[in-house]
Amino acid sequence: FSGTSTMFRCQATGCSTAGAFITTGLHFGCVANANTITGFSSGIGYNFCLSYANSGASSDGFSFNAATSVINCTSYNNGRYGFRGIITGIVLINCVAETNATSDFFLDASSINCMILNCAGVTTNISAASKLLYIGFITGTAEFFTTPGSGDFSLNTLAGGGAALRGAGYPGVMLGGLTTGYTDIGVWQRNNAIVPPSGYTSFVG
Repeated sequence: FSGTSTMFRCQATGCSTAGAFITTGLHFGCVANANTITGFSSGIGYNFCLSYANSGASSDGFSFNAATSVINCTSYNNGRYGFRGIITGIVLINCVAETNATSDFFLDASSINCMILNCAGVTTNISAASKLLYIGFITGTAEFFTTPGSGDFSLNTLAGGGAALRGAGYPGVMLGGLTTGYTDIGVWQRNNAIVPPSGYTSFVG
């Protein structure tokens, strides 16, 4: 997929050139999987998107070369990084990454004024980032997902794994302490709070 469109519940699989999603618009509920290139890049916003099993030494789950916001997204078992940032103004909220070959989260020295808020992963490489707001990160000590190899990315109940992400997302307790939220980290939420899409517009490259 390319262009400036807003992408809603689209899937890209089997792609081998240019990037599965290189659209510069918004993305909601999209999936990139089983490609030999990066799943998502160039967009200005990602919400409830999943990128997994994209193979290749330079294949990331999500790669950002422009300012963007990424909310409740999941990146699993990609060939290089789960989430990769090389630009100013990247905001990641309630995102989770695991089993990515090089690192789950990566921000280089050009990543200035970025935010990683209430996210989770196992490995990170963000020390080069400048003026980074880094709050509420959960480092996993067990598998986060139920059966990811079969495509089930719901949170399991393992201590140090999925259990640690349940209800741990932003905003939690709002300023003033008047209201408390219990958002899960990652795409899929418990108790049918958010129902996974029943179908996608699929693109096979």
